[in-house]
Formats: sequence, structure tokens, C-alpha cells
Amino acid sequence: MTDAPPMAYSVLKRGLRPSRVAMVFDGGEFWSYHARRALYLANQVWGGAGFALIPHHDGVVNPVLLHAVQAYDPDFVVASPRSVEDIAYSDKFGGGRTPSESREYATLLAGALSTRQVTAGDLQARDTVAEVCSPYFQPAEDTPREALRSFSGPSKDFPRALDVPGAETGHVLACPPNWGGTVGAAVAAHAGVVEPPNPGASEPDLDRPTVARLAQWLLGGSPTELPMDLVWFPTVATSIFPHEAPLSHRRTMAGIERVYSGFPGGEPALIVIGDSVDDFALAHLWKLTYGRGAWLPSALGADEDRPSWGLHVGLAELLDEVSHQPGSMLFTSASRTTGDVQSVHDRFFGDPGAEEVSSDADHLSRPVPVGELPWRRTGTSHLAVDEQYDDALPVPIVLEDTGTRSMAAPSPPATLLNPDLAAHTELTWHIDFAWQPSMSVLGRGLPGHSLFSEVTNPWLTLARSSRQGISHRSRRFDFVIGGIPQVNRIPRPAFKDLSLADWVGAKARQNGYSTVVKGAGGHTIQLGRMLGGRESFLDLFAGPLLPALRGFQAKGNSTREAYPAHDGVRIQAGEGVLSFAGICARSGPLTASEVRDRLDPVLRAGVLTRGLVLRCATCDEVQFQAVDKLRQRWVCVRCDAVNDLDRTSWHDPVEEPTWFYDLHPIARRLLKEHGEIPALLAGQLALAARGKESYRDLAEITFVEGGKPSAEIDLIAYRGNTLIVAECKSADHLDGANKKRKAETIKKCRIARLLRADLLIFATTAEAWQAATRMAIADAVREFEWSAIGAPTLEFVENLDGPAR
Repeated sequence: MTDAPPMAYSVLKRGLRPSRVAMVFDGGEFWSYHARRALYLANQVWGGAGFALIPHHDGVVNPVLLHAVQAYDPDFVVASPRSVEDIAYSDKFGGGRTPSESREYATLLAGALSTRQVTAGDLQARDTVAEVCSPYFQPAEDTPREALRSFSGPSKDFPRALDVPGAETGHVLACPPNWGGTVGAAVAAHAGVVEPPNPGASEPDLDRPTVARLAQWLLGGSPTELPMDLVWFPTVATSIFPHEAPLSHRRTMAGIERVYSGFPGGEPALIVIGDSVDDFALAHLWKLTYGRGAWLPSALGADEDRPSWGLHVGLAELLDEVSHQPGSMLFTSASRTTGDVQSVHDRFFGDPGAEEVSSDADHLSRPVPVGELPWRRTGTSHLAVDEQYDDALPVPIVLEDTGTRSMAAPSPPATLLNPDLAAHTELTWHIDFAWQPSMSVLGRGLPGHSLFSEVTNPWLTLARSSRQGISHRSRRFDFVIGGIPQVNRIPRPAFKDLSLADWVGAKARQNGYSTVVKGAGGHTIQLGRMLGGRESFLDLFAGPLLPALRGFQAKGNSTREAYPAHDGVRIQAGEGVLSFAGICARSGPLTASEVRDRLDPVLRAGVLTRGLVLRCATCDEVQFQAVDKLRQRWVCVRCDAVNDLDRTSWHDPVEEPTWFYDLHPIARRLLKEHGEIPALLAGQLALAARGKESYRDLAEITFVEGGKPSAEIDLIAYRGNTLIVAECKSADHLDGANKKRKAETIKKCRIARLLRADLLIFATTAEAWQAATRMAIADAVREFEWSAIGAPTLEFVENLDGPAR
């Protein structure tokens, strides 16, 4: 009978919230109508104010928006079936059709009249977005078959907003049905849509003062006057001031408030210029994810030589809401050049008449290329159930040998405390769990059942790896007996906080691989255990003592050749021992006292052993005798002869023998197999993360497919929320001809795609990579078939043995 794993306690943060949904829509000629219609559908359901819109162009999604929606982190990625109005209007104004297009039109129209269909482009875009995000999968399945694929308004999964007690039912500000174009889309995203939009609506005809007030309002300001057209009345119109009415989004937010995972306003505000649908969606996604953002199309005066006072005042008010740090407000565009963005930025902040904007605004705001936007998982914003978004739960856990933490008992039921919400028995919400602190890699499409501990039925509910930890639905997926109390209808799963090794293993299994650690990887793990952890291992094998450790590899046929300074002894081919002076001489700038302080814990761990070098009087064998075995009469390790511990055994010096140090056989094998080179890179990565973000890694792992090794990865690291795959070499090139180099690089690319890595590193201890090798690697990475979000960042690291260590 084996011993039970050790039991301990950990703390989880728990929060309740409505659904986060990414809705794909056609970004073609009639995109403004499709966007307003999608917002109209979202505005009908509870929590719909937090739904995101992702446009596509014949099924293709802009990679910038893929990064954005990945940060938004949807529970579901859906397409909306086309209505008869959609298809008929597109037919009326879409120009002539080929015979093939005519047949497609007839099919779509018939489908809309009967079963409500989505187009092939919508489905392609939906699948593209789902591939780069981490939506809910069907329970107990590894294959990426999402739990929900379409959305057409209120349903069992999405309760009608006005059916939730406490919902806003009075007059609200909303996009008028006949406001189209870019202004209509901007108003719809900011305020919401209550009435079905008119497919034929165009840009509203507004005078300049009205446009100025509208621009201020869309930037988050509070102008004293707004067009009465914006006010929607549920019954008879009454006399009211439009600027005092709530946004129609409030209709979807009964019992809900917006919360931040960090300091509110800590992330920069984003101003997106340009008239394209991608500009519109980018600003909307940023605002949903970080709380501060606005879209400024040309119809709002963004391109005018002297922007309106409304834009200046709105920008000043928005800037006051964010932290006053450099780069607190960013300007960008998905459709304009960097020069255009710079010009618009300078028109806003370079106008001497713009007194409303603070004098230091030129330091607080700056243009940024759209591909360099910081899509961080910290400082995010989302809708959450009021007063139930940050509960601390102590839970019993089991510590597994791999480092994974598993909950030993189900989590407490996540019941709704708000009596109005609790009264709606069909309401569905989501529960977020965040380990404190978390070890697991976040997001990246890991199946929910991989996150369940052994005490949980994998069919219990839908779960997923989300941007802050783990999310699951409040609705059970398994069999529920009729008539049971509401509290028992809420699933109570127990989760795992996966170590990096277990997470990599789970991702490998999801894609038809298995993983093994062998060779230098196994030596690394064993040495880490001996030394007390990975950090201590890196401190030794990636620190200033590494040259001394390499000194134990005797190079030469004799002691004289291997250690000409007489600070070591060659025991056998390739193996030697060093004196304390020999270790100090190879430890660079460390003083003798600092070397001593570093050596003592290594000696206590058994990785180094103190002893004497003695010669047997019988067989003449020179050998190292550990201090624990030494006595006045010692036994030869080769012939078992008994020797006296006297000068004939050690020869010199005359007074007393010199203490020497031997390196553990596992450490010798590690160095022989160049296992210290991944440690050197890991040490650099860990040092860069120290005090700023978390860091963990896994060395020398082999991916196996069909029983055969498929790829060997020298280092997988997780720094903050950046997943790194690295190849580490001692040479300045990859082995073989160009074809072999390409094949080897493709293996690394395949694993990087499988893991959804953010950074692909090729590192060497050589002073520089050969130009031909760098080119071959770069070409192979560029030509590899990555997911739609694009390739990870490629980085070359050189001179790992250099001064940076």
C-alpha cells in the first residue's frame, strides 16, 4: 500500500458573471447593418452589453482582431443566422450575380425562410476565431468541437434581458433604426440597439455642433445636449433631457456591474481612427477588454484640419480617467498608415487652441502601430454579478509528484445572492476560479475535462481554461433529477492547477501525441530534486559556478594536461576532481567567501562531494575517496585492499592532504549531454522575469507520435503569460544541409503551433549563429503553415556563455 499524497490548503478567488460571446459577422459592403443587427440581438439578452463583434471578409479575419478577441477571451464564438431582410437587401443593392451566386442566393433565402442558415464565410470565420481562443468544448472531448456555434437572440442559454427581475425598462439612449453608416455603428456600439435596424439606413444628416457633441459623448464625455433621436421610449414619448437617460446597454445588466482585474484605468485608453469595419471592431474589443476605448471615423471630424471642440473635450475627459503615465492614451488604426495616425494625433494634441487638453498630453498620448498593441491579460475588464466577483475560498488540495495541485473536494455551490437574479430559475451564469498563485498555463484551448480532478465526473459541466484561470457554467451537463433543489442543480466541480509538465502533456494528448522526459531532461529533474528545486538548479548550472562544474570534465590524457595549474586531478578519461582553489579559479568574479557560501548547500545536497585523492599501495589506482568513507585505514574502490591514510597515499603536500571535490555522476552526464545549455537560457529568462512576473520551465522533453519520437524540445518556458519554445545549441549552426536544417526547424514549429507558443527561440553558446543557419531558420518559420493568428515571434539568442550570465 502506497502512502497517500500530502494534503494541504490553497486559496482560490471565485467570481460570477454573465456570458462573454464573440459574434462573427460579414464585414463586407453592408457591414454597418450587420454590426447593428448583431448588437440588436445582443441587447436582447442578459449580459449582452459585454458581447464582442468580429467582422470577416469572405471568411477571413484580420490577425489584429484575432489577437484582440484572444485577449477578450470569449466563452462562446458564434455566428448569427441571416434574416430574410439581410438577404433581400443584399440582393437589392449588391449588383448583378453570376449563375452560381444566384443559386447561392436562392438557397440562402429558402434557408432563412425555413431553418435560418449562416453563410459559409460566417462559419469559416467562426472556426478561425474559435481556433485561437479557448471557448467551451463539449464535455470529455479533446477535439475542438465547441459547445455552441450560433446565436439568434434569447434562448435557454441566453435568457431574455427584460425577463430578469430588476432590468431597466424605462426610456434609454439607443441607436435609432434609421442611423446607418459609420456614425450609426459607433452609436450602436456605445449605447446599444433596442429596435431592429433598418438595412437601408445611411449616415445621419447632422450639423457640425451636433457632431461635436456626439463625438464628445462617444468618447465617454457628458455633453449637455444630445439629439432627441437617440432617446427610445418604451411607450409614449415624454419630455426628458437626452443626456440624463441611461444607455440601452443597462437593459441587459440587471444585477451586473463592470469590474477590473487590476487598477481601473491602469491599461491605456485606445483611440482608433479610420473608417473600416476592422477599425470599428478593434475599438469595440479594446473597450470591452480594458474598459477605455473609442472609435473616431472621419464622419465625426477626426480628419478635419481643426478638430471640433467636442473631440478635444472628449479626449481630455478620457485622458483624465486613465493613469497619468507615459502612453496612457494610444492612437492606432487597422486601415491607415502609421504616418496618417501620427498626423491625426498631432492635429488633436498639437493644436495651440486646444486648451482643454492638458499641457503634458503629448507625453501621455502617442501613436502606436496596430501590430504592437499590448494585449495583456492584466488590467482587464468584464461584466460580473454584483458583489460576487472576488470571493476568496480556502480549499483542501492534494500535491502531486509532478507539481500539480488538485482539489480534494468539490467547490462550494456558486449560488446567486442577489434575490432578483435568484428568482429567475432559468438564468445561466459562469463561475471563474483563479488559483492564488496559479501555476498553470492560461487559455490556449485546453479541453475542460483536463482541468477536472479525479473526484469530478468529466460530464458534469462545461469548463475551460480562461484568461484568469478556470471557468465553468452554472448549468449541469449530466443527468439532473427533476424536482431537486435549485442549489443542487449548480455543478460543483473540483479542479486541478496543472504544473507545466502536466499542462504540456495534456496539450500533447489533445493533438495525438504523448510526452516523455529522458536523457538530459531526466538528469535535470533529478538534480533539481537533490538541490531543492528548479531555482536552485538554475542557480548552480546557469550561474557563476558553471565554468567550475565544466572543469570536472578532465580534458587531456594526464593530470598535467588536464590541470596544468595543479588545482585538479584526472581520475579517469574525461573525469577529474577539483580543489577549492581550482573551483575559485574557474568561478570568475566570485570571492573565495562567495564560492564557499555557494558550495556548502551543493555539498549538503550531495551534488558535490568533499574528499581526498589517494593512491592504492596494492593496485596503484588513483581514486577519489569521499569524506564519509575515510578512516585511518581506507579500502581501495578497485581491489578492496586496505590502505593506511598516510603520506604514501596522498604524496603531496607534506603537511596534510588537499581536499578535493567530486561531481555527482548525474551532473557529469548532464554536462556530457550539454544539458547545461538549456539551463543557461532558462537562467536568462528567469532573471528577466524576477520580481516582475512568474516564471516556470520544462527542459528536454520529447513528443512521441504513433510510438515514435517526433520532436525533441530543449526548453518550454512560461513567463508571465508568454509561452516559449526554445532550441538550444553549443554550435553556431544546425547540423546537416539546408534540407535537414529546414526539417528540424519545422519540427519545432509544429510543437510551437500545437502549444500555441508566443515566442520561438533559437539559442547558442557560440558568439553568433552562422548567417546561413539564421536564414534557413527564418525561412522555415515564415513558410510554415501557422494558425490564422500568425507565427510566434522568432528570436535568436547568442553567446549564452557570455557576460550576461
